[in-house]
Amino acid sequence: MEPRNFRFHKIEKRWYIDFPEWEGEQWELEMVCGADDMLDIIAGHPSHKEVFLTMCDESFVLIDTEPIPTQAFPLTKIEDTPDIGGAKYFLKEWHGVDYNLEVWLCYVTEYVFGKLPKTIYIA
Repeated sequence: MEPRNFRFHKIEKRWYIDFPEWEGEQWELEMVCGADDMLDIIAGHPSHKEVFLTMCDESFVLIDTEPIPTQAFPLTKIEDTPDIGGAKYFLKEWHGVDYNLEVWLCYVTEYVFGKLPKTIYIA
């Protein structure tokens, strides 16, 4: 899969992914169980209500970030969660700060990637 851009937005302290091709319910696109915490970290401030991320199942570098290109950060799969769908992932760090954050990503992830990747790279 080529790197793909996604927008996440916050409504009343809840994060959602913008995914127009999703044919399910809106609540299924809510980011929960650590994914919301990860987006708060990436947003940089609790008042920020929008995050844009590039994601891929292969490592990549964003070359249009000035002054230094941005290397994607890995979300590494810890375990599948077949009883509820999706999988647990681990974000060690974001831009030089260790977070050691466990994140659960639901079955929408499998829809996006066609699988639950061993590693999801985000930038």
